[in-house]
Amino acid sequence: MTNRFKRYSELKAEFLERTACGAEAWSGNDFESFALRVFDFQLNANDVYRNCCLAIHNGAEIASWRDIPHLPTSAFKRSRVLSLPEEVAPHYFQTSGTTEAQSGRHYFESFSLYEAALGGAFGKYMGLSMSDEKFALLMLMPSPDEAPRSSLSHMMETLRGEIGNDTSGFFMSAGRLDFESLVQSIEAVAGSQSRVIVAGTGFGLVHLLDELDKQNFSLALPAGSRIMETGGFKGRSREIPRKIFYPQLAAAFNIPLHCIVNEYGMTELSSQFYDVSIIEGQSSEWKEGPPWAKVRAVNPMTGSPLPDGEQGLLRITDLANLASVCFLQTEDVGVCEGNRFKVLGRIARGCSIGAEDMLRRRS
Repeated sequence: MTNRFKRYSELKAEFLERTACGAEAWSGNDFESFALRVFDFQLNANDVYRNCCLAIHNGAEIASWRDIPHLPTSAFKRSRVLSLPEEVAPHYFQTSGTTEAQSGRHYFESFSLYEAALGGAFGKYMGLSMSDEKFALLMLMPSPDEAPRSSLSHMMETLRGEIGNDTSGFFMSAGRLDFESLVQSIEAVAGSQSRVIVAGTGFGLVHLLDELDKQNFSLALPAGSRIMETGGFKGRSREIPRKIFYPQLAAAFNIPLHCIVNEYGMTELSSQFYDVSIIEGQSSEWKEGPPWAKVRAVNPMTGSPLPDGEQGLLRITDLANLASVCFLQTEDVGVCEGNRFKVLGRIARGCSIGAEDMLRRRS
């Protein structure tokens, strides 16, 4: 066993133990201490991250997790971002991209950390018990058999194994919605006590709305059901503004507007974030995540943290990302308020300092 793998294994065991203990295990100094120890490990174990740190850090002492340099997510498209020997991290998810050159890979030793990070936040922000109830989990996306490198498909298959009942399944294949099978599944639970979770990408849900409209059809879900939208439109359907899209979904499925939740995640992360709509009892675009993940807004040109309420690039610390890098600079524009944030869009090309610029400085 190499020293790198030994240290990784120690941090992984601690992360899993803390996660099992709940939010109190990540409060105050607990988060700080773990983040600094992870930074020390990844700085020494990961060449890509170390080069980034040398390029952007001014040499001042890093005394807080807030001082830790963050790696641009675009680095995953040009390098193997890995804090372990390659031979012990064979698993990966692949980022979207129209060509192989535009895609990136996020490598894992196993998916155990990813799966451990999933359940608690999902249950909390979807307002669901993860242990006392099974749901009809109807997923408008390809299955892992069709998309084995999709983090979203893996996420939903993991949830199906944990909370899905026999009606659960994937209803999109080769870009086509299996509308007839979806309707049959919803009708199968009609009148029962089983709640339904319809989970789909933005474009998958648009295809469903279009098919319902085409057939002059509605699908009333059982009381307490949910819709989770994730993954965006990606140019594969017409785009509908949220203020129009979500009321259309609520009307089509006869559920309250606040029971439609947007999930925010990315292939480069191991944790997810969710609207606080169900927690607040009203539709909201503000998002929160698990206690081991924090989001801040920074100036896109300088990287300096911004005060609450000011728009900037979202910077994410995800302590579940132990095998790669826990400290990531995204290209998403947003605004933060305390522990919450709102995604406003994507940065325009050329309006921020990216991975290429940082690594070019170093060379």
